[in-house]
Amino acid sequence: MTTLKNSDVRYGWVSMAFHWAIVITLGLSIWYAYSRGFIPRKGPGLDPDIQRELRRAIMTVHFDWSWVVTGLVALRIFWQFLTVKPRMINDDHRLILVHKLVIGALAWMPILLTVSGVGVIMSVARDTKAFGITVVPGFAERNEELHDFMEVLHVGLWYFFAALALLHIAAALWHHVKKQDETLKRMVPWGKVN
Repeated sequence: MTTLKNSDVRYGWVSMAFHWAIVITLGLSIWYAYSRGFIPRKGPGLDPDIQRELRRAIMTVHFDWSWVVTGLVALRIFWQFLTVKPRMINDDHRLILVHKLVIGALAWMPILLTVSGVGVIMSVARDTKAFGITVVPGFAERNEELHDFMEVLHVGLWYFFAALALLHIAAALWHHVKKQDETLKRMVPWGKVN
């Protein structure tokens, strides 16, 4: 596969756009997943059917944003194969290895989260939809054991992903404040890189 010429500017702007689009859409997906919890399953004077439909509608929006995130992540991974990455700022081989492991895991986690989310939906005998279109049919019967496993896996992956994201943010701040290098400046639109 032919790669584009090494250009920090070209790689930087496209990569930055993917990075922040993923952050924003992932944030929206997470918001809708958690906002479902604001609607109680049961309560005095509340119609359980309306609550169930409202909770289901909120989760549908969560699923749709998750598909957008997965698409953006897939495009970003594809883009990285087409380009030559800018030079590394660190020269410590251990930091470079940790950086590659964390970034690699962060890149693939939204896809793993989507796959595990599809497993949760399928296991309750419901079709998995993307923007109202069935993309994966559900099982014929509900499978409680698989549902419990997939839900634990989905939530566990989410917490692992959140921990990696916090590590990523802490590392970016460490580079910016402690090392005072250009790492963070490369990933913000207003950053000036020498």
